[in-house]
Amino acid sequence: MKKLYRSNRNRIVGGVCGGIGEYLGIDAKYIRITFVALTIITSIFRPLSMVVPGIYIIMMLAIPVKKLIEMILTQLLIHSHILRKQMMLKKKKVEKH
Repeated sequence: MKKLYRSNRNRIVGGVCGGIGEYLGIDAKYIRITFVALTIITSIFRPLSMVVPGIYIIMMLAIPVKKLIEMILTQLLIHSHILRKQMMLKKKKVEKH
């Protein structure tokens, strides 16, 4: 099960956009562009001018930072999963011959 974390590696302000990008599997620059565009659009309407920055701040406080040990364990799990798949593919090739 995937969890949403603020990014340690892909951060400019608080790692929120980087974390969302990692969670969704897309480049964080698109998330950042969306946040900036929404901030500009809502700033046209005075009562809404602080909504998007406020949401960002709330997300920065609510979403936990991914700890280094969790990052290492995640990478190890991904690596072991890839190795298992490679071994299974090699086994299937050997069985076909």
